[in-house]
Amino acid sequence: MSLSPSERGQFYRQLAALANAGVTPAASFRALAREASIPGRRSILEHCSGAFERGAKMSAVLREAGLLPNTHCAVVSAGEESGNVVSVLRCMAELSEHEWRFRAHLARELRTTKITMLVATPMVALLFADIMSGTSRGIAAAVLLILFAWAMFMQFLAAKVVDTPLRLQNLLQKTPFLRSIAEFIALSRLTRLISILYASGIPPTRLLTLAASGCGNASISARVLTAVQGVTAGRTYLQSLQEAAVLPSFASAMLNTGEETGNIDAAMAYAADHYQREALDRVHRFNIVLGAVTLLIVGALVGLIVAAGHGA
Repeated sequence: MSLSPSERGQFYRQLAALANAGVTPAASFRALAREASIPGRRSILEHCSGAFERGAKMSAVLREAGLLPNTHCAVVSAGEESGNVVSVLRCMAELSEHEWRFRAHLARELRTTKITMLVATPMVALLFADIMSGTSRGIAAAVLLILFAWAMFMQFLAAKVVDTPLRLQNLLQKTPFLRSIAEFIALSRLTRLISILYASGIPPTRLLTLAASGCGNASISARVLTAVQGVTAGRTYLQSLQEAAVLPSFASAMLNTGEETGNIDAAMAYAADHYQREALDRVHRFNIVLGAVTLLIVGALVGLIVAAGHGA
């Protein structure tokens, strides 16, 4: 029973606070189980507590329980290896909260357009007789139906832009507006993961491998994995990522500053905030365009229905 995006941040913060207070993982999960309001989740947390008592690692327990995505479990495992589990848990709480806020913003932006489409759907059904008639009005209705279907599909893609399934990523890469939104989201995740993992003392090769698996974009992930070879050969993060054409100019400049000052984590966190703001701005602009197009389509549908009524 996986935790929802809105629950992950609180879960990480509770674990970090309990661990920082010296509470054992087994006792921490027993305490969380007592507070759980969902019976199924309570039993999972109690099972996790028993696994800790048998000597299991936190990352292995979380992966087996299915509470968190595999990428998150891998980051926790890296924190265990570096001895900085508490730091990793706090940073993952921040990452989860950033993503939850973005999801909430995206849902608010798309809500009005979604409601408009739901209201317009019965109107489309009223025009099916005209579409089948083959008249000029029927052709106009068919064109509007195609445009309405396109707007609905774009709205569907926009809702999937945060967690894009692999089968839709190639389609997103070819879609104006949404392509840049998806890339900014992936860059925000990538740079924030680099910040988190660097601050937690994760070795460079493991750091880039984990960041690649967690960015959520197959194209960027493949280029980051190419950069791993450069880091292995002794080159800096900046040199390796630039050779692999991973980072845009802003992120490269921030990483360069971070390497010069020794504050890579702070520089990458700033870059992550920048790309998240860019993604939010693009979402807003996309919604304005899609909303305007949808309203025009709905207006034309109403006009056709009125014309059909007068024609009758």
